[in-house]
Amino acid sequence: MVGLRRVVARALLAWATFGASVALADADEPPVSAAEPSATATPSWWLSGGVHSAFLSDVIDGSWQGLTFGAELKLGFRGASPRKLGVFLQLDTTFWFAPIVAEGDAGRPFDSVLQGALNVGLGADVRYFDDHLRGAFSAGPSVLLRDNVVDNAGAVGVFIDFRPAGVRVPLRCGSVLVIDPLTFTFLMPDLTRIPLVQIEYRTVLAIEFGVGGAP
Repeated sequence: MVGLRRVVARALLAWATFGASVALADADEPPVSAAEPSATATPSWWLSGGVHSAFLSDVIDGSWQGLTFGAELKLGFRGASPRKLGVFLQLDTTFWFAPIVAEGDAGRPFDSVLQGALNVGLGADVRYFDDHLRGAFSAGPSVLLRDNVVDNAGAVGVFIDFRPAGVRVPLRCGSVLVIDPLTFTFLMPDLTRIPLVQIEYRTVLAIEFGVGGAP
């Protein structure tokens, strides 16, 4: 009789221990709520506009002034990829002062004229360091906007833009200030005759807005 009581007592103790462990396991799991997002929401579609300038550039058409300036507009998409990758379409303009020789004026052997190019690029970007930095690469056609001595307006060439480390600064209005302290931009608006080649080391300031819902 005593042995039976011991067996029953041990069985009840084992059952109580099992029940307690199950209850603790259930308590450790956080409740799932449909209204609570699983991660920080990031807009799927985004739009950005910015300005850029390069005080250092290599212009292989004889330009003696290194200053370039322009503006850009981007429309992009970022999905729910854990690698934080995205794609974008870039519309970019760049202007610079190209030299010309003043005819019949030996006292002014060098003069300058404003030149420009319209660049369209398709690219990809990646965010890292907890969204504080962004790297981007884009490429596409470059269209010369004005005639010069050897090239005609409307000529189409190549545009390449590489931005290794853009700093992302969140703003109160939900937008993001993106600062690219140094970028590498390669322009060749005309591939015929004497090629017009320009390499720019830009500084870019842009504001990014979310225009779509989070994925």
